[in-house]
Amino acid sequence: MFMYDDRGSEVIGKNKEIIRDLYKKYKEWILDYE
Repeated sequence: MFMYDDRGSEVIGKNKEIIRDLYKKYKEWILDYE
């Protein structure tokens, strides 16, 4: 995980299943931007 300023972070990895599980667990934290 690479965290930067108040805009958020990036999650990068080789195992997409682990990243998918993180997304499912924390998707309510993701803001909708237009």
